Amino acid sequence: MGISQAATVHAVSNAHLEHPVRVSGAFRAIAGRLFRYAWIAFAISFLVGFGLILLLIPGIYWALKYSLVMPASVVEGSALRESMSRSSDLTYHERDRVFVICALFAILNWVVGTIAQFALGLRLPYFSVHLPMVFHATRDVLVAVSSFMTESIVGPLLTIAMTLFYYDQRVRREGFDLELMMAALQPGATLPDTPPAAAAAAPNS
Repeated sequence: MGISQAATVHAVSNAHLEHPVRVSGAFRAIAGRLFRYAWIAFAISFLVGFGLILLLIPGIYWALKYSLVMPASVVEGSALRESMSRSSDLTYHERDRVFVICALFAILNWVVGTIAQFALGLRLPYFSVHLPMVFHATRDVLVAVSSFMTESIVGPLLTIAMTLFYYDQRVRREGFDLELMMAALQPGATLPDTPPAAAAAAPNS
């Protein structure tokens, strides 16, 4: 999951900075940091899951606080601890906005999952009457397939939303758009805090 998230962040970053976007290029760009991104995704998922199991509220709080860890790591090249600190800073006083975004995607996830289960389960009534054993096995398979389809469709959209939110926060708090314009005016300069592929593709003025 962390690897696909990192590739998505890289692709969205290139699109945001008006560079060519290619799926193969995004995965090639993160090839040397696969372990880092997998570790970051695992660590944050474990932390949020642990918080949800304990008292629910800490898990929600940590999910919002560290929602920008992956974009920060991919764009700025930081490790887990630095990315967590960066996410905490960028989401400070803005976690209500992050909560609204996540809530909307949770609703979208439920809607898409419901539609997928309904579409895939149209033949289940027949099996429940004529082949009850097949019905139970088929139902379990359909639940797994619909969950996979939902995650494949909605999951990347949430990553894209969080990446755009990351850039929005940098523009609001750090004048990141001004940095880009200043960098574009300097001959041979690369764009600040951009993924390796994006920096390599930065045009010379």
